[in-house]
Amino acid sequence: MILVWLCLFTISATVEILHDDHWMHQPVTSDKIVKQNDTVVLNCTVQDNDEGTLQWSNPLMQTLYFGDKKALRDKRIKLMQSTDKELTISISRVTIDDEGVYTCTLMAFPAHIAKATVTVLGVPTTPKISGYGGPVQEGGSVELECETTNSRPPAKLLWFLGEQQLNSSQPFVAKEANHKTYTVISSVEVTVSKEDNEATVLCVVEHDSIGPREKVAEQIIEVLYPPLAKIVSTAEFPEEGEDFSLICEVDGNPMPNSFYWEKVNEELPGNTFTMENRLVFESLNKTNDGNYVCLVKNLLGSSKANFALFSMDSQETVSHASSIKHEALLTCTRTNFIRVLMETAAVTLYIMFFFL
Repeated sequence: MILVWLCLFTISATVEILHDDHWMHQPVTSDKIVKQNDTVVLNCTVQDNDEGTLQWSNPLMQTLYFGDKKALRDKRIKLMQSTDKELTISISRVTIDDEGVYTCTLMAFPAHIAKATVTVLGVPTTPKISGYGGPVQEGGSVELECETTNSRPPAKLLWFLGEQQLNSSQPFVAKEANHKTYTVISSVEVTVSKEDNEATVLCVVEHDSIGPREKVAEQIIEVLYPPLAKIVSTAEFPEEGEDFSLICEVDGNPMPNSFYWEKVNEELPGNTFTMENRLVFESLNKTNDGNYVCLVKNLLGSSKANFALFSMDSQETVSHASSIKHEALLTCTRTNFIRVLMETAAVTLYIMFFFL
């Protein structure tokens, strides 16, 4: 009876030891994510190996390497390290077809296996924008379409007008002929104002295989709008005898190529001539005083700007400057006087408080 008990104890202890040692013979590897055309490295290690050889197999269960012996004729597959406790290989120029579960096996009895899932990212192509048909009138809209191919998983397309992100429609996503990569198409409608003239619309690809804004398409938008004119002068206080100009500044697209000048209720003075957007006065005099108008047109409309001209003789100019200086002096004197009064009042109150 005692002998039977000892035999059972010995068997139980042996099984326990074998169970405890099992993890030391278990291969260890890890999943990999790799971009198309990059290189993936598959590493497999064990803590202890006194009974077998490490082997790597592909998703089709074809042996790639058995120890340091190459089994599959694929020049892309290279041995990096082979020992009793490690087998590391690399696969270069990875394609979508290389994706799947790879198996590392410790060929012993019993065999021990570990699996590594290789995920291959399809790198999206640089996007292309289509649909722009040329200049758009202010208040109108532009419908644009952006397409990128070869992404896996499907890429995301973002739209921007300058730095402002735009809302786009639900993208169209379709598998390509290889049934593994995707074509993504996104569309957007942009309502434009004159401030959007010469603005850039961006289509940006977002994907784990590329960096931020690494792949972008651009489309410059031209907006047509009627002109808006204003008149500025070359002198704030025009003086008799001086050469002087009125300048008609215009914002519009297309820009007007002609400027029409007139003096209200009179002919243009004889000492004036036009030069592009300028009305030039030679030796300004009092007869030039009055209201002047600049009229401009383009295909979308017209605009009129007015300017009241009043010239001064040299004495009036000096008098006007002296008046400004005198007014400034009076303002400064009043300020100082009020400050003195306030300081005097403060001293008086202090004395009264002291004697009370």
